[in-house]
Amino acid sequence: MVSNVFRLGFCLAVFLAMSTADEFRDPLRYASDGSAYCTTHEIRPTHMKVGDTARTNDCYDCTCSWAGLYCRGFGVKEANNAYHINVPRGCELIIDGCNYYYVSIYNRRVRCN
Repeated sequence: MVSNVFRLGFCLAVFLAMSTADEFRDPLRYASDGSAYCTTHEIRPTHMKVGDTARTNDCYDCTCSWAGLYCRGFGVKEANNAYHINVPRGCELIIDGCNYYYVSIYNRRVRCN
């Protein structure tokens, strides 16, 4: 029991210290039978076994480990939060799900670099 309390405290400390706008963490949880799992309302399935990974519809890659649930933004979520997407002059931003690209404002079939 002490080790479970220690793990939970450690995970909460890591969560509070390291969370940013493009990532989130949740502590590992334990079922009544002693099995470990991760859970959050942010992803489906809502319960993950240690070692499972999931990609969310809102652009997060999530992993359940002994340290708890760790989710990090990818694609447009990562770029927007980390770099504040800067659109090149003469181009417009196209968002396609979690992916993004730039096209010319003069010809939308031509991609910008």
